[in-house]
Amino acid sequence: GNGISTGISPPVPVTVVPALSAIAAGYAHTCAADLIGAVSYWGKNYYGQLGDGTYAYRLDPGAVPAASPAQALGSAYSSTCAVLADGTARCWGDGGEGQLGHGGPVDSLVPKRVSGPEGFQDVSPGWMFSCGLTLTGEVRCWGKGELGELGDGGSERQAVPVAVALPAPAVALSSAWNHSCVRLDTGAVYCWGWNYQGQLGNGAHWINDVPVEVLALPPAREVSAGARHTCAVDVGGQAYCWGENTYGQVGDGTTQNQDLPAPVVGIDDADPGRDGMAPRVTQQRPVADRQWQLLGQLESGEAGAERP
Repeated sequence: GNGISTGISPPVPVTVVPALSAIAAGYAHTCAADLIGAVSYWGKNYYGQLGDGTYAYRLDPGAVPAASPAQALGSAYSSTCAVLADGTARCWGDGGEGQLGHGGPVDSLVPKRVSGPEGFQDVSPGWMFSCGLTLTGEVRCWGKGELGELGDGGSERQAVPVAVALPAPAVALSSAWNHSCVRLDTGAVYCWGWNYQGQLGNGAHWINDVPVEVLALPPAREVSAGARHTCAVDVGGQAYCWGENTYGQVGDGTTQNQDLPAPVVGIDDADPGRDGMAPRVTQQRPVADRQWQLLGQLESGEAGAERP
């Protein structure tokens, strides 16, 4: 996003992007919303995930008026979603599995409204599926469902949102490669989807197509799903993670997968920073291979290789 396409190690300012209210990084593209909700995108665009009506890559930010004014953003491998100020959700890019929620498995080069009622407050795309959180605490998902990603008790693809049954209203949502998690207003965390690495945190290793409670986790104030692991912060600031730990992503000092929450060593005073001033940041890295290519997503336009 800085106008060039060579790799940069230290952070660089994004070109011509003002103070932000939200930012979301996908596999090789990034989107951001400023304080009045105007949306800009940059990076790769091979499925139209930049929403500008073209397949052209961008090395610096380009405006997407049809996604503005946005109050929440979400990016995945090849699709992007936003919640507008009127509570409607819009998605664009790769729609081959119905993950855009428009009613069919078709791509879109521009933002289109997700089918269903208004009232979304957040949206979180995963790998070929998406989920949204409503103002009343309901969760709805759409797209690929063969690994239980939709949480509706089935495995069929759904091109329009379907309801996820939860025991209490959700207040936070995070979707990743093939699983999603929510924090309920009780502080409990529930997850569903792919679970072969223990990323659902219920002590098991099989797919769950309906939400299951994360066990042995104190009441949480934050939850974030990764590609094959999940992390949460409890009300006291202690961070916990579970799931795949091949590269130490659980942070417990080992490289053994954990199917129950493990305290992260050395992080017992985590502060999410949600004070109304800090931008909302999301990131998706839904790739099986550790080596992945960045093109323009720094918004400085630089591209390079990084290991998740």
